[in-house]
Amino acid sequence: VQGDTLSVRSAHGTRSGSLPRLKTNNQLIEPRRMLVRALAKRIISSNRTIWLYYDCKGVEKNNAYYQFMHDLGKNDGVERYYVVNDPLETKVHLFTPEQMKSVIPFGSRDHKLLFLAARKVITAYVEEHNWIPFLLSDFKYYADLFTADLVYLQHGILHATMPWKYSLDRVLVDKEVISSHFEHTNFTTHYGFDDAHLICAGMPRYDIMDAAAPSQQKILYAPSWRQYLASNNFDSTWSPLPELFEQSSFYQEIRAFIDSPRLQELLEKADYTLEIKMHPIFTKIYAHYFQSSNPRITIAQDVVREEDYRIFITDFSSYRFDFVYLKRALIYFMPDEAEYQAGLCALRQTDLPLEGMFGDMARTAEQLIDLLTDCIERGGQTKEDYAQQMNDFFFYYDNNQCQRIYEALKG
Repeated sequence: VQGDTLSVRSAHGTRSGSLPRLKTNNQLIEPRRMLVRALAKRIISSNRTIWLYYDCKGVEKNNAYYQFMHDLGKNDGVERYYVVNDPLETKVHLFTPEQMKSVIPFGSRDHKLLFLAARKVITAYVEEHNWIPFLLSDFKYYADLFTADLVYLQHGILHATMPWKYSLDRVLVDKEVISSHFEHTNFTTHYGFDDAHLICAGMPRYDIMDAAAPSQQKILYAPSWRQYLASNNFDSTWSPLPELFEQSSFYQEIRAFIDSPRLQELLEKADYTLEIKMHPIFTKIYAHYFQSSNPRITIAQDVVREEDYRIFITDFSSYRFDFVYLKRALIYFMPDEAEYQAGLCALRQTDLPLEGMFGDMARTAEQLIDLLTDCIERGGQTKEDYAQQMNDFFFYYDNNQCQRIYEALKG
């Protein structure tokens, strides 16, 4: 590789990306870095088989957690570590004391040494800062030691049109886990992948979802993140923009929906409840905007049990696929479609269409209530055409996703 990009050699070939490479022309390496290199080489020479698992900062648990918990019990000679990018004490409740021995803090000395000696790096989030425990400017002094296979579990199903970020030539991956026939076609047609780079297994977290579980008379509304309605601060936090938010069609139509007497009457008559699950950033800065005096309309918990809901309302969110997996009735609500198409929501197009796929589309509060009324009158059942789409979408509807991934990685 020429220039200042990193070439990482792995069992599957060479990955190229935008990371700095080590320059070895008699470059002076300071003692601290030499010590890290020496300690890492000692682990490498011991032939220990080390796998590291990552979700990301601020996420309670995702696909890497579930894959780690599945794999940890295997007696196969592999050392496994779950890497936490949050304070360790915030994760203690997720593990037994014995399992905590295999949980390490991101960026710690142990993490850096194990990272350089790892055989596999298994991550639900592919961005380099999520799994590399060095500053990129510092990693060049160690990059020649790193030979692990990078396995991208994904944290959802990629349906947004983003080849500029997720094509094979833009990500440092050896294997990527996919869950659906759509992804296989999309990745091989538009994102430069071939079968050698894909694991057709399913997302690990689907192992804990019971598609056969009976639903309750509950509706979940979960719209996507809108970056144009908040201010990004220098420290990566977000601040509210109250005037802009209050005047937005996004908020005004949601408020009209929540306050509608028609909705109130519908919920009361059908004995349904509605829970609103905003994006975590909006929950933090705008939660009071979505309160209702009606006890049948509440703010959802941070973590919900998707199986409990009979009807799901969303927009362009990939969260919809969890409810496709559960085969639950789905309605799209896009009150700010013009802003979405203008790219103000970080994306403006999906590789899998919204309209005509899994559910009907509403653009106003009144249209949404019409569709919701129709759905409840059908007993919360999905229309026949959409039900067939759901039946045909995923490779598997079982609880063996983690085992298939494990077998692919061990093979």
